[in-house]
Amino acid sequence: MSNSTKKFNNSITLENSSPFNYTRFSFIYHVTSNRTLLSFAFRQEPSYWCLDDITVKLNNTNTNILVNGGFETGVLNGYSICNQNSSTFSGGISPNQCAHSGQYGFYDGSYANFDYLWQVLTTIAGKYYEINFWLLNLGLKPNSFKATIGPYIVSDESTTTTHATTTRVSTTTQSTTHSCPPSLQNATRLLSIVNAAPFNYTYYSYTYVAKFSRTTLIFAFQHEPAWWCLDDISVRMNNSDEYIVDGSFESGLLSSYSLCNPWDSSSSGEIATQCIKTGSYSYLDGSYPKSDYLSQIFSTQPHYVYKISFWLRNLGSKSNSMNVTIY
Repeated sequence: MSNSTKKFNNSITLENSSPFNYTRFSFIYHVTSNRTLLSFAFRQEPSYWCLDDITVKLNNTNTNILVNGGFETGVLNGYSICNQNSSTFSGGISPNQCAHSGQYGFYDGSYANFDYLWQVLTTIAGKYYEINFWLLNLGLKPNSFKATIGPYIVSDESTTTTHATTTRVSTTTQSTTHSCPPSLQNATRLLSIVNAAPFNYTYYSYTYVAKFSRTTLIFAFQHEPAWWCLDDISVRMNNSDEYIVDGSFESGLLSSYSLCNPWDSSSSGEIATQCIKTGSYSYLDGSYPKSDYLSQIFSTQPHYVYKISFWLRNLGSKSNSMNVTIY
């Protein structure tokens, strides 16, 4: 694979590129916020893009502040992926055939519309950071690739609404990127609750036969007068290791999850200390007037049986709804 380097002055945008081998792209970004959003957008109608070995380092240091930059966990831990228009051939982890180094890389052949892969970074305002990644184009035009970076801005400090304003590194124009509802096509509904009376923490357990090598577990919440509390999520195959990362929310962050608030509802989901089942933290959600979505993607073996369990509490009366789906 090619080791040639293309260095841009704060700009990564490719349109209708011919196929090329893995190439390193690098640029410097002057950070203006203590939280920064790095985003990659893909569209490839005849084939795929491959992405690997992403690094974000404070200038003249060797510490990569981006989580899972080589995708070697085999899952998208640390990232959010948005396929807003339910395009086919959306992005995922690929073993071997799309790896620049190691065993895994990220592939994306989103057709007709962009999908987006991004990660929120903890940064130091006023400092310069060097961003590097390796990119491979497997197909002919039409295709597009865009790298964007900018300050991550939470619209309401009392919630963790996923609402970020990003700046295209190629221009000074600002655009708004919203997280999007996970696609529910071919999903299996595990639980549906509508207008429930208040109840204390209750244990729910289900079995699910995996259909794909990547499985998404989604919790949808809506509560007008009060809140839902969620804790101790678990996914296991027989007595195997845990597949869910941070199922008890004890990191105090939602970095292993995707939180989607597509309608900018108030009282969206957040980490909380006031409604724990075990430990020091839980998840609290009172999204109003429409639902928001908490999800996590994890690796599975097709046709194997998995046990999904969690604890749920309802702090208020109707109107409310809560749904759990998996696909």
